[in-house]
Amino acid sequence: MDIIFFSDVRPDSELLLCRNITEVGSLLWDEELIEIVLEAVKCRIRIGIIEFPCKTFTKAYHSVAAATKYNPDLLPFDEFRSLFLETCLMLKDRFANELLEELHKNDRFVNLWVDLENVVIGSISQQYATTVFRSDSNVTNFSDAFWLASRGRMSKENLMLFSWIAIKSEFTCKLGHLLASFIRPEMIDVMNQCMKFAHSAYRTRELLVTMANDKELMFRMKCPQSTLDISRAHQNINGTDSMNRALRTRLRFFVFTLEQVVSHFRELFSDKVRYVFKEKREEIVSATSLKDVETAMADGYKKMSDLVIRVGVRRMVHETMDMFMNMTDEIRLR
Repeated sequence: MDIIFFSDVRPDSELLLCRNITEVGSLLWDEELIEIVLEAVKCRIRIGIIEFPCKTFTKAYHSVAAATKYNPDLLPFDEFRSLFLETCLMLKDRFANELLEELHKNDRFVNLWVDLENVVIGSISQQYATTVFRSDSNVTNFSDAFWLASRGRMSKENLMLFSWIAIKSEFTCKLGHLLASFIRPEMIDVMNQCMKFAHSAYRTRELLVTMANDKELMFRMKCPQSTLDISRAHQNINGTDSMNRALRTRLRFFVFTLEQVVSHFRELFSDKVRYVFKEKREEIVSATSLKDVETAMADGYKKMSDLVIRVGVRRMVHETMDMFMNMTDEIRLR
């Protein structure tokens, strides 16, 4: 075997320094084989194992070779390469299965996924929004509000992983290397965008409900008097009051309609986000390979991104919600 390795144009150690495998001219190594080896190593690193047990590959290779009919002293190179590739594939599959077992051990992934759903769109998100955005709220420490909303609604093992960035109105999640390799920072970013949309809709709805129930605000709304209005007011002593009452009636109807539209948008959006969480949780729990998990996570990221991206119809929805929020603030501040 030493003769085979040294017959290469360049030493195999130079593979690590080469960006193009075709430049090496190796009889043994190619892109497919290197990808397999890297996938196997990546699985071990995700688990947290940096060092391999002594002669891991050698023992695996001998177990594969022992099942063949070839004499190891007279083994053709093609057969040796085939056994070498088979050994790499076997180790990659073994390490991938070990990683999958670690991922599901003690339901660590499922518990975290459920907690993320609660933070983004579930009970924790709703409790935080209720505490912060209600009309009589006097909350000044939003990090404490998030922590209080999480108590009793999040698994104990994950409670210390989450924190709140008040200046950005976002949550962070400090994950270990195993879970962080599946739930990437970009996934947390898009989850924060989903949560912010839900919070904005909740805030707008709360303001609209408060406005509808604020008699003093409605009473301050007066109809601007034109010349025609004044002449009519002279004819009817209660003319101006009648117009103001009509204005307040229309305003209440407008606020009520706006509140219904905002609530409808919020419920539709929340249902879609919940569906993505539910669908991906089921896919990952039933996954039989590491690739299934990675595919599910990639698809989940894409679907959540599609919900918050401002393109096409989604852009109209988000711009309409922005308009409603600005309109609500304008009316409220008058």
